[in-house]
Amino acid sequence: MTPIDQNDGESLCLDILKEAQAEAERLVARARQDAESLLTTTRAAGEKAGQERLDAVAQECARRKEKMRASLPVDYERLRAACIETLLNVIHDDIRNRLLKKEGFDYRETLVALAATAIDRMDGTEFEVALSPGDHDLIAHLETAILQHTLKTGLEIRVVSDPAIQESGLIIRDRAGRQLWDNRLTARLDRCWPELRLRLAAMIPGVLKPADKGAPPHDALTP
Repeated sequence: MTPIDQNDGESLCLDILKEAQAEAERLVARARQDAESLLTTTRAAGEKAGQERLDAVAQECARRKEKMRASLPVDYERLRAACIETLLNVIHDDIRNRLLKKEGFDYRETLVALAATAIDRMDGTEFEVALSPGDHDLIAHLETAILQHTLKTGLEIRVVSDPAIQESGLIIRDRAGRQLWDNRLTARLDRCWPELRLRLAAMIPGVLKPADKGAPPHDALTP
């Protein structure tokens, strides 16, 4: 058996260590390259994803902006209509309060005109004009005044106080009880308000006038 030279053994160990070290360095270098490559790829992917996200956000912002811009006219008209409606309601309530308080007009002359106009439009010549008990003091002179303002002749009119009437104004009936005309002030306002509302709205710039719709407006002051 040939004896092993100790120097040869040490040399072999050194060679193995050198080879292992070189391999380790190669592995580290390759790992570093792979890491750098992965980092570069990840950074590029992140930048792409970030840009795509930014583009998506920009598109969404643009879409919402266009949607808001398109809805502005609709929102404006809706708010404008709401403001007009509120204003008309205020006007209606103010008119009603003035009628109930008999403010701003000659109440007696108004009763005469309301009764005479209604009688001229009703059939017959015999009528009863009923007032609320609160207007009892007007009865004495109302019959003559109504006769002077009607277009009919040969009329027989009786003015009475009716406890069933609680509001200002009057109710006209024919003697046969077949016709009735409610000219209480608030009842008349309720009848006239739809047309008055259109006329008032037409005074606001940009609102379509009743006459523009193809039909001439009726006289809102008639019963």
